[in-house]
Amino acid sequence: MYVVSRQNELGMLRIILEKQYERHSTQLALLARQAHQMPHDRADLEAASAMAAASRLALADIARALHYLEQGRYGTCEVCRCDIPIEQLAHRPSARFCTTCQPEPTAAGLGAAAGAAVAGRMIRMMSWYCSPTARGWVGPSALSDAHAFHRSLPGYAPTPLVPVPELATELGVGRVLVKDESSRLGLPAFKVLGASWACRQVLAQRPDATLVTATDGNHGRAVARMAAHFGVEATVFVPEVMLPQTAARITGEGAKVVWVDGDYDAAVRRAAEYADEQPDRALVQDTAWDGYEQVPAWIVDGYQTLLEEVDAQLKEPPDLVAVPVGVGSLAEAVVRHYRRPDAARPSILSVEPATAACVLASLIADRPVTVSTAATVMAGLNCPTISGSAWPVLRAGCDAAVAVSDDEALRAVDDLGRLGVSSGPSGAATLAGVRAALADPQRRAALHLDHDAVVVLLSTEGHTP
Repeated sequence: MYVVSRQNELGMLRIILEKQYERHSTQLALLARQAHQMPHDRADLEAASAMAAASRLALADIARALHYLEQGRYGTCEVCRCDIPIEQLAHRPSARFCTTCQPEPTAAGLGAAAGAAVAGRMIRMMSWYCSPTARGWVGPSALSDAHAFHRSLPGYAPTPLVPVPELATELGVGRVLVKDESSRLGLPAFKVLGASWACRQVLAQRPDATLVTATDGNHGRAVARMAAHFGVEATVFVPEVMLPQTAARITGEGAKVVWVDGDYDAAVRRAAEYADEQPDRALVQDTAWDGYEQVPAWIVDGYQTLLEEVDAQLKEPPDLVAVPVGVGSLAEAVVRHYRRPDAARPSILSVEPATAACVLASLIADRPVTVSTAATVMAGLNCPTISGSAWPVLRAGCDAAVAVSDDEALRAVDDLGRLGVSSGPSGAATLAGVRAALADPQRRAALHLDHDAVVVLLSTEGHTP
């Protein structure tokens, strides 16, 4: 039987501590930046100060623990000289005593009620970002033949832009319109717009290649569908948290599905490795990193079709466009579209799950941040790392970012369904995000919305039972 040695346990703990040190350092940077955005809100500043103090204490604990590890004297009780249990060290990295020898605490910590109040304030603070300069950013013109290609595909038709006056009344604006992507080229999500154009471009350069991708749902199914359309094979890597029925839909398109023991980022890494192993495989991934930019750029180009349809259907500039965000490729397309030199310049709001808000965290930190993720009903948005190509565009041109809970997303699903729009949680997140933004007077003012404002919600997927 394999037994984990004490040395191995301490080695694994060192890795955990180093990650915790990085996380607390990032949180301090986020708090400092957020505090500058709220200079007149005393309660928020007090909450930020309390959380920053807690992070500094944690950093001191971790730094001391790492120092003891370097000296080889870590994890031994200073009284009885016995090993301190790993579970105790993980809870308190700088522990010097075992549970039996631990002295009585001399001071009480923050009371439960006060702690809950601070936590509540911090949740509100850390779920919002706003940039007053974003609307002034001018990006390059975006030109491609993607829309013409989409028109050539069987079953192409513009998806509806649905007016929902009940939501306009609720939100106190002139008009609310939902771009309903519940049926796009025979699939229940917008992703096929980017996947189809990228697959076409990839296969033009590498005919008959096996298409490889990683997905948390809709992108993988779209790549699988296009592989069948072009008569090639597809292999799709999926994270361990994917629902079996979601994977089954990808298999149903004719693709091979490979499960990965890890999150979305782990699936992307494995897909990239697999594609590199054979010259007859081609990666079609919707997130970019150094050295892999061209295919994600084609995917962003493909998404422009959706926005060109909105322009034609609306016939007037919107005042706010809300976009759901995973790695940020669709949001990149939205910002590029509305920040062209001669384009209308609406406010742009990105919306993410509170459990996977990598774009929000990156905007607050002013640098790309990888976040820890947890299971969410917004499965299509469950991504821990922003796309490398999306980051500079969103940093420059995205007006605001908000994070929403599963409960808020599910309420939006129900409300849209009652109003005649089929939307899954990832698509309905935009309604939840706009609600969270416009219910707060300061946030509403930051988005420059009057009572006659025109709001467009991008509902990027249909409801799937």
